[in-house]
Amino acid sequence: MFCFSLALHYLCNMISKNKQKLLRQLEQKKHRAATGLFLAEGPKVVGDLLAIGPAETLIATEEWATQHPDAETKEWIIVNEDELRRVSFLQHPQQVMGIFPLPKRYGKGCRILQQAKRQSRAANPAEHSCGRNANPAEESCGRILQQAKRQSRAANPPELCTIALPHHEEDMEEAIRHITSELCLALDGVQDPGNVGTIIRIADWFGIQHIYCSPDTADAYSPKVVQATMGSIARVEVVYTDLNLLATQLPEGTPVYGTVLDGENLYSTPLTPHGLLVMGNEGKGISARMASRLTHRLLIPPYPAGRATADSLNVAIATAICCAEFRRVQSS
Repeated sequence: MFCFSLALHYLCNMISKNKQKLLRQLEQKKHRAATGLFLAEGPKVVGDLLAIGPAETLIATEEWATQHPDAETKEWIIVNEDELRRVSFLQHPQQVMGIFPLPKRYGKGCRILQQAKRQSRAANPAEHSCGRNANPAEESCGRILQQAKRQSRAANPPELCTIALPHHEEDMEEAIRHITSELCLALDGVQDPGNVGTIIRIADWFGIQHIYCSPDTADAYSPKVVQATMGSIARVEVVYTDLNLLATQLPEGTPVYGTVLDGENLYSTPLTPHGLLVMGNEGKGISARMASRLTHRLLIPPYPAGRATADSLNVAIATAICCAEFRRVQSS
């Protein structure tokens, strides 16, 4: 241990400018997609991720590294608390940061998305060239497109995931196997990173291992979401795909549940141990397309009935209530 301590001391202050730049870049989904990496912080989250696979890099205080000499990583960077504070995304850094490889499915979806963009540009050259070498009318078109992009970014914060899985037959077959044999969650446009992270944590607590997300749901591997999962991201598979297409591929009779304000009482509706439970956007709820795919429309009733109450529940709280009732019914 003495030699190990000396080695740690030698590695102090070794975080490079390039590594600091990489850490900042991993806050953005485009860089996570390009590098195939994501960032986790804190002993709990990093520890849970190390339990399922090695890190690319561990950035830790000497105290944490000394206590975890067997932590599997390709690179150790030992820093003091001040250095950790400068590169951390947390208000109160917690001894360790880890850079981990993204799941293979995530990178696979990135490549398909990039291919789709190239095909779109090839099929619609006028749309993508608008504003370049253009006449005044085309320049006006370019300004309109830029304005639309700015409005889109304002309506859809940068942490929204625009990465969708390819709709290959094997991907759909695997999703269908899960949904027809166990309870799975679907997040339809849930945009708040804290909500997505909390829902992943709730799924882990209730033994739900698969979550299917629409492309406009917040990216599960952003630092804010990863932190909110408190390590559950290590045990729950999160897949981004076209939920409407997934719902249409399910065998007839597969239950698709969803929470809506005009639904049937959750506590008096027969619930199955398998199927898809859809949770919608914080403000708009489940999209019209997905609402049309629901086979069971659920309502979490206010108490007492008829009393003036809040308009709705937070989506993460609603998810927890529904998951608890599904598991209660299953165990009774």
